[in-house]
Amino acid sequence: MNHLKRYLATLCAALLCLGILSGCSARNSSDNKMILDGHKYPIGQCTVKELTDDGLTLEEGVDPEQTIPAGTLLAHPILLLKEGVPGASVVAANPSKTDLPLSQCAVYALTGFYTIDGTKGACQVIYGGTDFEGYDREKVEKAMGRPDNADKNTDLSTLDQFQYAGANYAAAFSFDDSGIITQIQLERTGYKVNR
Repeated sequence: MNHLKRYLATLCAALLCLGILSGCSARNSSDNKMILDGHKYPIGQCTVKELTDDGLTLEEGVDPEQTIPAGTLLAHPILLLKEGVPGASVVAANPSKTDLPLSQCAVYALTGFYTIDGTKGACQVIYGGTDFEGYDREKVEKAMGRPDNADKNTDLSTLDQFQYAGANYAAAFSFDDSGIITQIQLERTGYKVNR
């Protein structure tokens, strides 16, 4: 009887560990939000105003009150600065049926920079509970799993980007020539815009 109890206890512990490990992996590969300087931004649910309220400023020449027509996805990213240094960029979308000011538009894509044009980004960037600053491809793969854009025979050192897809988002990790991460982009998928 004691042998059976020990076997069941060991089996339960193994299943619990397996559940915890798969839960961590699923969390890292299905997170729909990015954290910049401690502020969480769920993609497709946060607005440009939330980012600017948290201390980021729009690049020069971008008016937060400019009207974005209903059903529009902006074609170009907008740079966000922190104390004059690039920290992130956004692609805004207005999936509603009415025109909105840019500030009220949803963040369709958010890119956090570890480095941009060789300069350190201004924000701490966390995705899936991890700050990937300084990570190389191998460390990103350990944290996130094999990228979706690589089959088992792909040499990961040949990829400029690791891509991961969730139900309503896609995450892309970009690397410089030396293989160190430069940025993470999180994009909301499935918007019905530009109809």
